[in-house]
Amino acid sequence: EVVSGRCGLKAALYARDLDRPRAVCKLASAALSNQQALSSALREARLEENGIFLVLAYELLLGSGSIKGGGQLRRRMEKKLKVLRKGFNDAGGQAEQPSAFAQLPRYVRINSLRWSRSASGEASEAPLQHLANALQDAYQKDLAAGRQVAAETAEVSKDELVPELLVLHPAARCWLQQLPEVQNGALVLQDRSSCLSALAAGLTPGTIVLDACAAPGSKTSHAIELLGGSGKMFAFEKDPRRAKALLQRLRLLCGFETRKARGAKGKKASVKRGQCLPTAGHPGVEVEVRIKDFLEVKPWEAPWNQVEVLLVDPSCSGSGLPEHHLQTPPDAAGTEAARLKRLAAFQRRILQHAMKFPKARTVVYSTCSLHRLENEDVVTAALSQNVTAGAFRVTSAVPWWRNAPLDLSEDGAEPLPSWAHLCLRSEPGFHRCRGFFLCRLDRVGGKPTEEQLTPRKRRKRKRQKELKKSRDGAPEASSQAAQAKAPSASKKRKGAASGLRIN
Repeated sequence: EVVSGRCGLKAALYARDLDRPRAVCKLASAALSNQQALSSALREARLEENGIFLVLAYELLLGSGSIKGGGQLRRRMEKKLKVLRKGFNDAGGQAEQPSAFAQLPRYVRINSLRWSRSASGEASEAPLQHLANALQDAYQKDLAAGRQVAAETAEVSKDELVPELLVLHPAARCWLQQLPEVQNGALVLQDRSSCLSALAAGLTPGTIVLDACAAPGSKTSHAIELLGGSGKMFAFEKDPRRAKALLQRLRLLCGFETRKARGAKGKKASVKRGQCLPTAGHPGVEVEVRIKDFLEVKPWEAPWNQVEVLLVDPSCSGSGLPEHHLQTPPDAAGTEAARLKRLAAFQRRILQHAMKFPKARTVVYSTCSLHRLENEDVVTAALSQNVTAGAFRVTSAVPWWRNAPLDLSEDGAEPLPSWAHLCLRSEPGFHRCRGFFLCRLDRVGGKPTEEQLTPRKRRKRKRQKELKKSRDGAPEASSQAAQAKAPSASKKRKGAASGLRIN
């Protein structure tokens, strides 16, 4: 499905129950990025070119050099290893070079909902020292076991751009996953770019927030934390599998406990209501997880007409992620371009819908894409829609963020709009984090009316219904008029009758 362009790699992974989705994602993306040369090698060896063969060929030729398990399939591959290697070399295949993504540091967000603040100093001081000690212990254990580990692998520091974020060496991930604080949610493995959406929204205690595309939940949990223990979060996810991952994430990071749903027994509730962990002086943020398509929500109806801030992080090409197969084969370029257009059309719909909420003061739109088609072009289209034209404007999302120098055109496109410099862009090589785009839209105009928000077809049906109702009432009005004229008609009949008698 990914090779044919019918869906992205992340969507395909979420459609399966995997024990180690991150490892599978990394292996699959690596195989896809070398697909052309690997397919040539498989043809040379007269083996199938898709599916598991592509991944096994990568493991043999570019990965570990061996296959664990596999049985008969592994023996077939190893038997033709020389032919595979020759076919790979003849197709111009080369050993992978370390990419900018491979050199990115690891980031850890301090979750104040799980990590109690220290009495003295800033909140990040105690976690920083605790994490530094834990990494030193892991480093010493590896040295004692005879493993060669660089001393800087155990270093940790505060991030200079994002509050409550710590920076670690790229190779420290294996140590981090074993820490109790990571397993209980006190420390969150989250990239710097992923922390920007909630930060840019300017959330304050008591705010009513809606996350339109909430799964897997790291951004949502960060927003809940920034609400400071009061307010409400509506989290939408239409896919049940992704919604399950979202709920698990909220339980781990925010202590989200669902209340028993009302309704028939045996049915899975599409709404999960509950409350998160309390903070000092506040009872905890109220949360509703809706297993539903955000586009089906009617903004003018309660409780949606009270939403103040919306986070919109829709499905995208993922071109800013390390998992994205950047080296698209030449024969698949047309398929990738068509997929980008489909994604951009969906992104425009969901952003335009978010801007229709009558009390929305801020809408934060973000993607993990580097393509203008999914970023500035989507915002431009949303700003020009008839319903909310002039109601929102682009404002500075994170004032202290400095964007990397950017080519003002993509594939010969027109120059970027005048507000583009206010948007936030992260570049892997410049910002040392994943590629990301973010735009903050603040309301400056009046609220749209219900008539403006109602889709055209629904307005048409409403007019037709009113017209039919008026027509149905016409016979009744006619009968009343006839009754009113009845006396005069009887008088005429009486007059006519009396005249006959005279004659």
